[in-house]
Amino acid sequence: MRSAEIGKYFPATVVHAMLASIGIVIIIKQLPTFLGSQIKIREPLEIFHQLPHLLADLNPFILLVSLVSLIILIIHPHIRFAPLKAIPAPLWVVLTASLMTAFLTDTKTYELLGHTFRLVPDKLLVRVPSDLSHCFAFPDFSAIRMPRFWLCVLSISFVQSVETVLSCAAVDKLDPFKRKANLSKDLCAVGLGSMVSAGLGGLPIIAEIVRSTANIASGARTRFSNFYHGLFLCLFVALASALLNKIPLAALAALLIFTGFRLASPKVFKETHSIGYEQTVIFVSTIFVTLATDLLIGVFSGIALKLLLHLFRGVKPSELFKATAYLEDGAEGDHYLHMDGAIVFSNYFCIKNLLDQIKTGGQVFIDFSATTFIDHTVMEHLAEFRQDYEHEGGKVCFVALEKLSSVSDHPQGSRRLERKR
Repeated sequence: MRSAEIGKYFPATVVHAMLASIGIVIIIKQLPTFLGSQIKIREPLEIFHQLPHLLADLNPFILLVSLVSLIILIIHPHIRFAPLKAIPAPLWVVLTASLMTAFLTDTKTYELLGHTFRLVPDKLLVRVPSDLSHCFAFPDFSAIRMPRFWLCVLSISFVQSVETVLSCAAVDKLDPFKRKANLSKDLCAVGLGSMVSAGLGGLPIIAEIVRSTANIASGARTRFSNFYHGLFLCLFVALASALLNKIPLAALAALLIFTGFRLASPKVFKETHSIGYEQTVIFVSTIFVTLATDLLIGVFSGIALKLLLHLFRGVKPSELFKATAYLEDGAEGDHYLHMDGAIVFSNYFCIKNLLDQIKTGGQVFIDFSATTFIDHTVMEHLAEFRQDYEHEGGKVCFVALEKLSSVSDHPQGSRRLERKR
């Protein structure tokens, strides 16, 4: 299970691109529901030729419910009146939207600007089955000897594992307390949870970035936020399905679109561009490939592009996956980390193993005098190491870093040694 730790070494820009891609996909997938349109979008890039049809098929009343919900989400953080502030914005959205659609007990029609529109409760409101026993489907192992069965098992397991590791690494970057997930433990829990879910006819479980982002945005601090989330869902479905059936899907779409925008806001693109133009290229290309194919292909394309850019920068092929470095202990608890050649995301695990050997509370000197190139991901990891180490009472000094020219004004931008001609 220790192989799950590889998620910590994924390029930072690729992880941010994964988050932005998920945000964009969420927005695109929820747009028909937000507009009240019956048109379905199967692939994200379909939005370019489906948008005119979506706008022509929108339902004004449903759009009004969606816009009111979105406005509540936008203005709620700026409200200073304590009683209103005490109630979370999503709850205000659900309450307000449910009141707006309370009259939908059966199919209604209305006219606006010479057009007739229909409001069908079964299509516009949440629908929870009255008999939950029909939701269970127990496993059938009759195809266990077929090669296709095992191909599906391996494919699902691989996708589940990689997406879980990537999502955990991404959530680590969103956590305001800068805590680090135990990836091996999380992956083991996800596997066991998927076995239980499959035994009841459910879908595979992954570390879900959308819910984690929503938890962080709501001020959650511990893993109990997920536990309470699941508990409340079970209680509501079992005991209050009639209330859930009053919630308009448009309100839920507004919530998801708001969450998606936070993941893919213009601020994210601007911050990426400030790190360097090569990060922008990786960021945008990863997003495009993800939207055109799927998450895994997009992530691996971003990693491949980053490796190619490193080679273009002059990194030797032999340096891509092996770093030359050693740790030296000095007097009075001092530690010296010497690094030679190129230090990039794909060989950083060598550096991380050395950093993990350093005891807390001392003074660490990270020597860049023999370093020829260091990428953004490594700079980010070293900055995090310094922050964590100094938080525990130690001190970290970067030696000879100034001899490496930065590709941007960002403090964690890639750096390289300029060759004299």
